[in-house]
Amino acid sequence: MRILQKIIASGDTYLTKIHHRETINILLKNEFDVEPIWLIEALHQKKLDTLDYISIDKKDNMLGYYYVIYIV
Repeated sequence: MRILQKIIASGDTYLTKIHHRETINILLKNEFDVEPIWLIEALHQKKLDTLDYISIDKKDNMLGYYYVIYIV
């Protein structure tokens, strides 16, 4: 836990509490450039034309099917 606390304290990482609600706002406020997100949310944001996404290569995406979302 000390490593996680150190990373968060550096300001380079933000630990979300309600990830699917916070991620989009973090990007729209330009606090971060990219965020990992579930495909359904990426598709929703693409439909709204606020953010776009790219897929993560399968070899690097072992725990699920994640996508990286970014500001358009």
